[in-house]
Amino acid sequence: MKSKRTVSLVLPLAAAVFAALSPAPAAAESMSAAADAAVAASRPLKAAGSLSAAARENLDAAKAERMPSVTLSANHFRFESGLGMNVNLFGFSASVPVSENHTTGYAVSAALPLYTGGRISKLIEAGEAAADSASYVEKTTENEVRYQASLHYVAVAEAEALLRAAEKHEAAVASHKKQTEARLKKGMAVKNELYAAESALATAHDAVIAAKTALSTAEASYNRLLGRELDESVTLDPIPEPLISETLPELTDDAVRSSTELASLSEQVKAADAAAGAARARNLPQAALVAGYGKQNGHYLTEERSSGWIAGVVVSWTIFDGGIGSSRAAASEKTAGALTDARAEAESVLRLDMRTAWLAWEETESRLNAAKSSLRFAEENLRVTSERYGAGLAPHTEVLDAESMRSAAEARVVHAASERVRAWLRIRKLTHSV
Repeated sequence: MKSKRTVSLVLPLAAAVFAALSPAPAAAESMSAAADAAVAASRPLKAAGSLSAAARENLDAAKAERMPSVTLSANHFRFESGLGMNVNLFGFSASVPVSENHTTGYAVSAALPLYTGGRISKLIEAGEAAADSASYVEKTTENEVRYQASLHYVAVAEAEALLRAAEKHEAAVASHKKQTEARLKKGMAVKNELYAAESALATAHDAVIAAKTALSTAEASYNRLLGRELDESVTLDPIPEPLISETLPELTDDAVRSSTELASLSEQVKAADAAAGAARARNLPQAALVAGYGKQNGHYLTEERSSGWIAGVVVSWTIFDGGIGSSRAAASEKTAGALTDARAEAESVLRLDMRTAWLAWEETESRLNAAKSSLRFAEENLRVTSERYGAGLAPHTEVLDAESMRSAAEARVVHAASERVRAWLRIRKLTHSV
C-alpha cells in the first residue's frame, strides 16, 4: 500500500452508459435530491427522531427534580365514635368530647431539595448522555437512509444501461438476421444459418424482456424508498463522477472521528456511569426544605387552632434497603463495561470496513479498465468477423459469437462502472459524507 495515493475516476464510457445514451429531461432527479427525498419520507428516521425527542423529555424530567414540588391534599376521617378526654376537677371525673366522629381537612405544601448526595445531578448527567446518544442514533439512521437512496439510484441507472445494452444487442442480431435472409435469397447461405439467426434473435429478445423487468423492479424499489407510488416514472441525472483524494489512513481516521455509531456508544457509557452514581446516591442522606399551610375542620376546634403554617427541614437517610441501591449501581457499572467493549469492537469493525471498501475501490478501477479493454477488442473482433462473413470467408456462427462477446463485454463495463460508484458510496457512508 502506498503511503499517499490520489485516486480519481474519469469514466467516459460509464458516462455514456448512465447518461449520454439518452438526453436527460429537465425534470431529471439528481442523486443528492433523491437522498433528500428519501430522508423526508423515511419512517425509520421519523421513529429515530421520536425516540430522540423522548430522550430530551426524559432529560427535562431529570432537570425538574431540582425544582420545588407543590402538593395539594385533602382528607376526611370517620371514627367509630367521637374522641373524648377524661377530666378530673375538684374530685369530680367527667368525659369531655374533643371531636366529632368525623372530620375533614386540607393542606398545601411545597418541598425543595437541598441535598441529595449528588443523585439529581447524576440523573441529569445520565439524561444528557442518553439524549445525546439518541441524537447520534438519529444521525446514523439519516446517513443510512441517504446511503440506501444512493444505492437504489445507482441500481436504477445500472438497470437502464443494461436495458439499452440488451436492446442494442437485439438490434445487432436482428440486423444479422436480415443480412442472412438476403444472402439466402442470393444462394450464398443455407437455411441452417437463418435458423441460427432466428434462435439468437429470440434469445436476445428474451434478454430484453428480463432487462425491462429488472428495470421496473429497480424503479419500484427506488420509488418505495422515496415514499412515492411504485409505478411512478423515474428519470435520473447523470451519476456524479466518483472521486477520492484521501489516503486510506486519512479516510480511516475520518471515519472513526465522524462515526455517529461510536459517538452514540460513548454517550451510552456515560449514561450508564451516571446511572450508577445516581443509584449509589439514593443511600446517602437526603434533605429538603418543606413549607405549607393546613386546616382541619371540627365542631370542637376553634378557628385559631384549626389551621396554621408550617416550615422546616426534613432529613431522611435510608440506612438499609436490602441491597437495592448497591445492586442497581453494580448493574449500571456492568452495563457501562459492556458498552465500552461494544464500542471498541465497533471501532475495530469500522476500521475493517473502511479497508475493505478501499480495496473494493481499488479493485473496481482495475476491473473497469479491463472491461473497457475487453469491449474495445470485442468490437474490433466483431467488425473483422462481419467483414469476413460478408466476403464469405467466415461462418455465420462466428458473427453471432462475436456479437455475443461484444454484448457481454458491454454488460461487464456497465457492472464494473456501477460497482465503482458503489465502492465510492460505501467510503462516503463510512465517513458520513453521502
